[in-house]
Amino acid sequence: MGIHTGEPSCIPDILTGRMDYFGPMVNTGARVAGCARGGEIVCSAEVYNRLKAIKNTFNMSTVSLGEKKFKGVSSAVECYRLVPDSLHLRTFAEPKPVVATDAKKGVDKAPATTFLQWVVREEQKRDEEPPTGTLALVFTDVQSSTHLWDTMEKDMWTALNKHNQLMRRLISHHSGYEVKTEGDAFMVAFKDPKNAVLFVAEAQQRLLDIEWPRKLLLNPAACEERDSRGNRIWNGLRVRCGVHVGKPESARDPVTKRMDYFGPMVNLAARVGGCANGGEIVISKPVFDELTRVGRSEE
Repeated sequence: MGIHTGEPSCIPDILTGRMDYFGPMVNTGARVAGCARGGEIVCSAEVYNRLKAIKNTFNMSTVSLGEKKFKGVSSAVECYRLVPDSLHLRTFAEPKPVVATDAKKGVDKAPATTFLQWVVREEQKRDEEPPTGTLALVFTDVQSSTHLWDTMEKDMWTALNKHNQLMRRLISHHSGYEVKTEGDAFMVAFKDPKNAVLFVAEAQQRLLDIEWPRKLLLNPAACEERDSRGNRIWNGLRVRCGVHVGKPESARDPVTKRMDYFGPMVNLAARVGGCANGGEIVISKPVFDELTRVGRSEE
């Protein structure tokens, strides 16, 4: 568990209508939570300073964990462990080193939309039939978006809007089911793995054709690059994509009423997406085997 306090940006989520929060403050909060071990409560110095005057009210003590440098956070974050008096005998082993990724971001890609637009979209969503059983899951994520958000917030509003519009248009075109967004990541389900691969392949190509904000293209994390023949190979936001196929558990989310997926298959699909670099598509062997089988049957 992790706690951080600050002033995030916020807008209603385009799918659920519920308030969502994003920006550097949210990203820092997610990093604070991510550094905690199972059964541990970690808070930032901002929370600690507010608790100092009233900590006895909560019957807990604090332990300084020092400053931590988190990926995607511009400055070190001073962290503290909160220890309830009833759990003072708990001990925590030092965590094993892990490679940090940008898999979680506190940036919502969808700018504010009008209420009418949201209602129309919700009506359309009700008619969608979510896939169940064996299916393909796609995870996408914008590389370096936290850095870009920190350095050019206004342009990132424009860029993320363009990104979202493209992704949702292609999801519909390739018969996908948008499960949810988390930060600037999309989770999408496809009944047919072939459609999932066609979706990510076209997304990578279409992202090159978007007219991105000029300031964004001056940043090394999103600049335009061409090959020796003058063909554009990089332009704008770098999106990593991962595809995995399997049979996840599924159930309707009690808040959004949309189908959600969970279990080992989903965890593996998220890892496949997380190991890709921006602009790269990674598929698991089950996806490769399925595409090979389909290819042979069509010969």
